[in-house]
Amino acid sequence: MSKTIKYILIGIVLLGVLFLIGYFANENNSPGTIIAGLAGAWAAFKSKIFSTKSLKENIEEVEEEHSLKREEWKIIKDEYDSKFNAIKARMDYLDYTSAKISSQISELDKEEIEEIKKIENITREKRLRLLNKT
Repeated sequence: MSKTIKYILIGIVLLGVLFLIGYFANENNSPGTIIAGLAGAWAAFKSKIFSTKSLKENIEEVEEEHSLKREEWKIIKDEYDSKFNAIKARMDYLDYTSAKISSQISELDKEEIEEIKKIENITREKRLRLLNKT
């Protein structure tokens, strides 16, 4: 339908509604039934009961939207899975290096352990001097 025909139909409907409300107001009847009927018609219009699309078309449209969303969610899930696997690999590497360092520390000689204890007990200035020498 063209826009002008739509505007003409809307104008006719509004004039009819105003006429009915005015008529019932003059007859000393309450216009509540007319207003309730109009509210029901408006609700039916907004819920698209009188839509031109068939139910099958609406269902197909919703299924297409859902399949697109599922594809987007799958892509996002794959991205997060790859990030998770990368973090897990880093953690495994850190565990490996930690175990390697622990095994190296356990293999130290008594003399090396005593040297480490001495270094731990020296003052800050001596540590700085020691580090600057190396």
